[in-house]
Amino acid sequence: MNEIQQLFNLKRNEDGTVAVSGRELHKGLEIETQYTKWINRMIGYGFEENVDYILVSQKSLTNNPRNPYTKQTDHIMTLDMAKEISMIQRSEIGRKIRGYFIKVERQHNELASAYGITSLDDMNQLIEQLVSDKLDYLISTGKVSNQKLEELNEKFEGEYVTPQDIDAIKFAIKSKAEQILGKAGIQVTIDEFLIGDVYEQALANKKAKEEYRHQLGKVKSKLLVKSKKHLGMKGNAPNNHIKRKDVDLAIQFIKDIRPSAVEI
Repeated sequence: MNEIQQLFNLKRNEDGTVAVSGRELHKGLEIETQYTKWINRMIGYGFEENVDYILVSQKSLTNNPRNPYTKQTDHIMTLDMAKEISMIQRSEIGRKIRGYFIKVERQHNELASAYGITSLDDMNQLIEQLVSDKLDYLISTGKVSNQKLEELNEKFEGEYVTPQDIDAIKFAIKSKAEQILGKAGIQVTIDEFLIGDVYEQALANKKAKEEYRHQLGKVKSKLLVKSKKHLGMKGNAPNNHIKRKDVDLAIQFIKDIRPSAVEI
């Protein structure tokens, strides 16, 4: 499966769903027919532009020094279209690629369900947060070499945020998110005196906690995006691109933001 994964540089549609390059699929399926003829034949099975795929124009390298680049059209297709085309080929590699797409779709659906992903920005924000948390963990456990840390410090000293700065921003965001949920009446309540079936109570409390964590995560993500935009950054910019001089400004913005300004 790893060798198949390396064939594709998976993309995201505006709604956060996975998208596949037609040219990468053509190459991965080991199709000998020229791409344009092949894709037109595949589209003939009933796929529709702007529904199942979109057309994009991109530059491609050539072997001609006088004209090093040429424009070529690619078809960025939905995962469903890519799975169906893979099945149509009736080949072993087609079966394997379809299996890989099914796995990707399952993973995406699990993430979307767990974190409430409804847009490309949501997915980018989640990926950024997961990467940031992973880096924080590696640093805190010493799994990043001291030499590497020193190189990074020399490069970014005084310019970009440190892990401690990120922790401070995250703490401010978490505190504000909890305040916002409290104002909205969303909280975890555990009864002091259990009434009725204890198993039902335990299940209800578990579901309440899961729903609260879900809502808390959504509000935290929105606060982080708003903070970055307030600093003049893109909402999906990496956390470590925040300038150190802006840390206090970001924290103050988070503290001052009105609960009504964050949609739940």
